[in-house]
Amino acid sequence: MRRPTIVVLLLIVSFFIASTAEPFTASPGKPYSAAAIVHIIVIGVLCYLWCRSHAAARGIVPPAGSVILAGVLPIVGVPLYFFRSMPWQRAFRACFKALGLLIIMVIVFLAGFVLSATVMSG
Repeated sequence: MRRPTIVVLLLIVSFFIASTAEPFTASPGKPYSAAAIVHIIVIGVLCYLWCRSHAAARGIVPPAGSVILAGVLPIVGVPLYFFRSMPWQRAFRACFKALGLLIIMVIVFLAGFVLSATVMSG
């Protein structure tokens, strides 16, 4: 399995782990739980690693700044990486794939949250 694929799978798994921890770490009145803060950092690191490994797998030098921005602000940095490292047609296709992955991650998060909330309620 290629390294970019492994990083994407780790990203999906991180959403499940964070969602199952969320009900146990949530504090009423606080905007973010401990699990959410840790998960935000994990998402940034994994997006950074994905861009680096994707560029290495394609045999290119990552565009300057795109990889860092993908780690700091993935919603902007990942599409920027696509458009700076690919022809625009492939970049649009990659953005739609990334959007599909985002939808999958939200579904995985919700499924894990419902599962852990059900277990917690008895």
